[in-house]
Parts: sequence; C-alpha cells; structure tokens
Amino acid sequence: MRRLCALVVLVLALVGVGHAQRPLRGGSNELVGYQFIVNLAAPHCLVLPQTGGDVSVQFEVAQRLNKLGVNALVIPPTPVYTDPLSSPDSILQDLRHRIDLLRVESKNPIVVMGAGRSASVALMAAAKDLRIKAAVVASPGEYFDGKEYVKRHVTLLCVPTQVLCTKKEGKLVRDLLEVMPRQLLFVSESLSEPGFQNMVGQTKASGESWLAVSVFFSEQFSVQPR
Repeated sequence: MRRLCALVVLVLALVGVGHAQRPLRGGSNELVGYQFIVNLAAPHCLVLPQTGGDVSVQFEVAQRLNKLGVNALVIPPTPVYTDPLSSPDSILQDLRHRIDLLRVESKNPIVVMGAGRSASVALMAAAKDLRIKAAVVASPGEYFDGKEYVKRHVTLLCVPTQVLCTKKEGKLVRDLLEVMPRQLLFVSESLSEPGFQNMVGQTKASGESWLAVSVFFSEQFSVQPR
C-alpha cells in the first residue's frame, strides 16, 4: 500500500492534476480512492483499474471526466482488480464496499467506468447494485471462466450504458448485451484499439470516444463541459 501511495503522489506531480482533491478515506482511514471534484451536484464516476494497474491512465481519464463537468473517483489499482486470477465475486464485493464508503460522503448519482475486464465488472455491478445509475465501458467481453459468464450476469442491466469499442468488437458487444433495453444502450465503435489506452492522448479515436461520452453524460445527467 505504501508503494501504491508513493506511485500515486508521483503521477499526480508529473501530470499536474488541477482538480485532484484529497484522498477519500473511510472511517478506519481505509483508502477508498482519489477524488477529482468539479461540481458538488454532479455525478460521481468511479474509474476502475485495468488489468496491469496503470494508474496514470486512470488519472487522465478522471481529468477528461472533469472537463465534461463530471466528478471522478479513481479506484486504486489494488491486486483484487489487477490480478487476472481474481474472481468476479471478489471484485464486485470490493466495489460494493467502496460505494458504501462513498455514499457516506455523497448521495450524488453513481456511474461506473471500466475497460477490458473492468468494463465487464462495471456492467455486472450496474446490473445488481441499484445505487449505480449508469455505466460507461470500453471493450467489455467474456473475461471470466465459464460459458457466457458475463452475459448471464448482465441480464438485469437496465441503466443507461455507453459502450466504446472497436469496429471488430461491435458485434460481440451487441451479442453480450442483447437482452438489454435498446433505448438504454449506446454503442460507439470509435476505438482503434481495445481499452482505456486508446482514450488518452490527442488522437482521432480519443476525440471521437470522448465526444460520445460527453453526449451521454449531457443527455443522462444534464452536465455541461467546463
């Protein structure tokens, strides 16, 4: 944990995060995540770690969300998220616990955001936790053992969901979420490569992806870019 905190401090210093706030901690001084607050009335978007744990990408995603007028909470890349052998139940339990702690401080709408395996976790969480009001995911898929594991666990997903994916992933995404109400599913085949990595930097794919996300938040939560 000390190494993780040191890494976070280093990344914050390097990227010069303008909206970084104090770390959010629970009652026992447990680290919940790193807040990026721009509007006390805006939704909180929980940015889940990717496998590999590149927290600098999460921070850039949080900054981009701030520019859209959305608050962000970066979930630290702890082993339960970054270890490819972690069970989906253990990840979902950890995420529920962090939402419990966040709700002590804020009652704002909660959005979950993830990429790759974390995208699938975000979808499963949104299908089960009524406190989650929307999901924004990049390149979800069947990342866990078991035939159609994710598909079977998102059958009750009924919150607005923005999916970013490559053109190649488009059909797979629609098959994964085929039982979801069509009016709640928004798919943008804007990525040139799977995952969050394609959403950072100044590229055409990044611009198109964030345009889709901006429209999504504007329509669902009436937030305005800053």
